[in-house]
Amino acid sequence: MNNKIYFLFLSCLIFLKCGSPLAETNIGNNIVAKIGPAVITSEEFLANYEFGFAHLKSVGNPKRNYLTAMINEKLLSLDGYAKNIHKQKSIQNKKANLTQDLLIEYLIQEEINNSILISENEIKDAINKSKVDFNLRYWNEQNLEMANRAHKNINEVGFKLFLENIISYNSNINLTSDQFETGYMSWLNLPPELMEKIRDLPINKVSLPILFGEKYWIFQVLDIRRAGVLESEYHSKSASFKKILFQNKLSAATTEYVSSLMTPKDVRTKSETFNILSEVVWAWLNDNSAKSKLFVEYLRESQSNSIVENEFNKPLITYINGEITVKEFVNSFDFSILRNDYRNKNAMKEKFNLEIAWFIRDDFLAKTALEKRIDQIPMFKRELELWVDKWIYEEMKNLYNPEELPLKLEKLTHHFPVTINKKVLESIEVTDSKKSKWLTVHNYKMGTNRMAIPIADGSWDIAYK
Repeated sequence: MNNKIYFLFLSCLIFLKCGSPLAETNIGNNIVAKIGPAVITSEEFLANYEFGFAHLKSVGNPKRNYLTAMINEKLLSLDGYAKNIHKQKSIQNKKANLTQDLLIEYLIQEEINNSILISENEIKDAINKSKVDFNLRYWNEQNLEMANRAHKNINEVGFKLFLENIISYNSNINLTSDQFETGYMSWLNLPPELMEKIRDLPINKVSLPILFGEKYWIFQVLDIRRAGVLESEYHSKSASFKKILFQNKLSAATTEYVSSLMTPKDVRTKSETFNILSEVVWAWLNDNSAKSKLFVEYLRESQSNSIVENEFNKPLITYINGEITVKEFVNSFDFSILRNDYRNKNAMKEKFNLEIAWFIRDDFLAKTALEKRIDQIPMFKRELELWVDKWIYEEMKNLYNPEELPLKLEKLTHHFPVTINKKVLESIEVTDSKKSKWLTVHNYKMGTNRMAIPIADGSWDIAYK
């Protein structure tokens, strides 16, 4: 492994965590409830309600019931602040992690989102293209040399016979030829990078190897199916296709933007240091006695510490005008994301390498966001505040059983008076169909496992009525 730019930015940037922040609010004019010094705005209520648990809004006065649950959580979180629950290390760690995520999201929002424009002609063209379906045969290899060898073989014997030979040779794992076909797919189902490569490929023509997702792919167009477009579809599908085009442009623009920030920094990994650290990480992952230990704890308690200690002050990552030492990296990187079953050490190192790439990318993006004072944007502050409130509530609710909660909440209203603006609440238009009263639909941030907003706890109908 040579000392080189170690990060595959073009392949990993498309997974950048980004999404839509909370709707901008004019808090002074749309407060639906005041709870002591805290408020719930109509936009926050609507977003929470629409993506909240259906059973909280299925009987009686749905909006009032749901607002009660939100108020109860604010009461407990305010009590938690008074008890300094927000200073707990667990909450501070969550806050630090979320702060970085939000800095990146809002940086992309400020720098890129507002510059993306979608024309009516683009929308019509996209709808037309969606009526063209491709059925593709494919094969992939781990590296270009193997892909070129497969490509040559395919051209010599034909794609079908090539696959039949593979299937015959691997008869013990029950492969079938249709496993190497996509079925009919339009550009809506294919990544734009692949669509660009195969859209002009004649039927039965075999493509050259195409790099995508760290593998090299070979395609053959088996069939193309076209359907007409009804005039009414241009109107009925316009909004959804505009969203799709926006996300595609956002992904491409984000990759370009991040690349423009990272490339001049000349980020490199010291291969020797990386290999030493990887050996210790591999030992940690395979030590059954260390299953429940954090990597830093494992280092502190095991003989591996002496190995890494010799490297602690050496740079692991270098960039123009700076470096990150092993010690700095170990104390800030979340090694728990490596707790998977890898087929071998090299597979683990590949994953570790990629995670380092994302770690460095996110670190530089967060720093850029701070330089641009993204953390001073009111919407950024409010979204972070709502999540901290939620985490404090979750800590506080564990202190009481369902029978104790009503009395506790009653006492808290004396310390934090509750005022509901019934006029604002009644003016909020929510989805109120029969289906919405039993169907729960949650909204998640794109590319993450985190909900877009904190929603009311689904246990409220059990804990307190």
